[in-house]
Amino acid sequence: MFNQRNFHTLFVVTMSLIFTFIMSAILTFVFVGFSEHYFIEWMQDWAVAFVIAVVLNSFIPEMIQARIKGMSHPVIRYAAIAALINTIILSFALVSFALRGWSNPQFLEFWLLHAWPVAMVSAFLINLVLPKLVGRFVSEHLIKKEVVA
Repeated sequence: MFNQRNFHTLFVVTMSLIFTFIMSAILTFVFVGFSEHYFIEWMQDWAVAFVIAVVLNSFIPEMIQARIKGMSHPVIRYAAIAALINTIILSFALVSFALRGWSNPQFLEFWLLHAWPVAMVSAFLINLVLPKLVGRFVSEHLIKKEVVA
């Protein structure tokens, strides 16, 4: 068990782990379909996405929440903005990784017409529910409860 000071780090790592696991599975399917190499490709994509997401999730959520504070529909606004930022960066990186570089002539078309739209819709839906679920999970299962004497 961890103490309350570790909440942010635990939240970032857990959120990144689950988010990238789902997103990399979806994008790997877009890249290769359910082929014999799907699982290997998925795990390679997940490893790349996880590292990027941990860095992004270390500072982006606070920036978004500071900007939308006091606005109507904050959960929807947060989900849309977080999905936009994360999917532009993650889908760019994963397509680059899958096509062995962004200089590939098919890169731009595949990224903008196939990978990014799927990633954006998926990430928006995930960001509507996952942050609250991860926050609850970390609070209830990973953070040590203070005993009041």
